[in-house]
Amino acid sequence: MRDPYETFKTTAAEMSAEGVSDDLICDALLCLGLNAACRMAGPEFTISHLHKMIAVFEVKVDGQTSPPIATQ
Repeated sequence: MRDPYETFKTTAAEMSAEGVSDDLICDALLCLGLNAACRMAGPEFTISHLHKMIAVFEVKVDGQTSPPIATQ
């Protein structure tokens, strides 16, 4: 099975090598993923699922004593 994150990792590495800021890379990858999800499952499902994912991330972040460390 193809690694669904490989394209994202490759794109992020290429953008970083070109000097693109981490904020802009994050924005671009989020938009790319959301667009793909909307095309696959429709905007209503994508928005509903995104709300659930945000809640999970908030719980994980609340349990940390320091900000999450970005990994590449």
